[in-house]
Amino acid sequence: MLKFFRRRFGFFVLIFLFCFLMNAGRTLQAMKSEDCLGTISLQLSRSLELILEHVSKSIKALAEEYARIYEATPPMDEAEKGLWMKSAFENGKTVSFRPFSSGPEPVFQAPVPTYLFYNGRHITPHVTRELKAFVSMTPLFKTAYQTFGYSWVYMTTADEAFFIYPYLPLKEAVNNLPPTKQDFYTVADFQGRSFGWQRPYLDLADAGMMVTVSYPVYSRDTLLGVISRDITLTQLSRRLLKHIAGRTGNLVSIIMDREGLAIAANRAAATEEIDRVNTRAGSAILYYRTSGVPGNKKAVFSSNSLFNKAGENVLTCVEKDPHAGIWHLQVKVGQTMYKAAAARISATGWLLITMSTDS
Repeated sequence: MLKFFRRRFGFFVLIFLFCFLMNAGRTLQAMKSEDCLGTISLQLSRSLELILEHVSKSIKALAEEYARIYEATPPMDEAEKGLWMKSAFENGKTVSFRPFSSGPEPVFQAPVPTYLFYNGRHITPHVTRELKAFVSMTPLFKTAYQTFGYSWVYMTTADEAFFIYPYLPLKEAVNNLPPTKQDFYTVADFQGRSFGWQRPYLDLADAGMMVTVSYPVYSRDTLLGVISRDITLTQLSRRLLKHIAGRTGNLVSIIMDREGLAIAANRAAATEEIDRVNTRAGSAILYYRTSGVPGNKKAVFSSNSLFNKAGENVLTCVEKDPHAGIWHLQVKVGQTMYKAAAARISATGWLLITMSTDS
């Protein structure tokens, strides 16, 4: 009897150890999966940080160079000013100058600079000085654009002179508000003399979702203007996220702002939805959320339930633990549970979420 009991006891011990090891293996596998998602999110967020940092530093360098050139540049004499005025084309109070070219107007985004003024023909000596400084800055703006091709580079002076590369036709340059009243100007951090990031928006020239970073230009304590750079987020995200799918295609990454506004995703259907919904509305209104967006009655939620639930859960995690470096979470859609990890892009406050579609 004792012998039988020992055998039976040993049998149960083996079963217990087998079950324990199986559960431990599953737990370890789950931990590895979470660590993997966290690592991917951190790597992607850091890659995006580096790109945005590069863009920021480029406009700071341009701002410093413009201040130096402006201080060394005298106003135009009457002959030089006359040449510019003969090459002026007007649409309302918007004036476009083409002093170094003849023939038809260049096409949209032609590789040439655009010189604009938004106060009619009231060209003061101070404005002529700015226009001359723009000419000296042209090679630098061209180089900046070429090093990061999916963007615009431009400067707005405090006197409403405007310089942009590549070319912007006059009919596209006309605005209801002067440049100094536009978000790309006012978003600059004037008090801290530092960068300011505009909220992602829909480009009206069919370039998809974009974001603008702006930097104020000073000559000692005098504000000269603001240098800005637009980034086409659709192309940027495709470049950054296109390889993130995992060996079995089970990894999904999305980017949203701090309120859940959909910015980008590594799924063609999701990218198409962002462009389609926002283009139809004429503004950025698509969100990865399941509940209302405060102060935005036009908000539309994505058709992707997983993205919406993930976005909502991440916003809840950030609210509960705003200083975490990374947030690990599970997302339940119906009866299925998915693993996810999120990281913040510190420069903009955006959130990058990576999910495994293996339940």
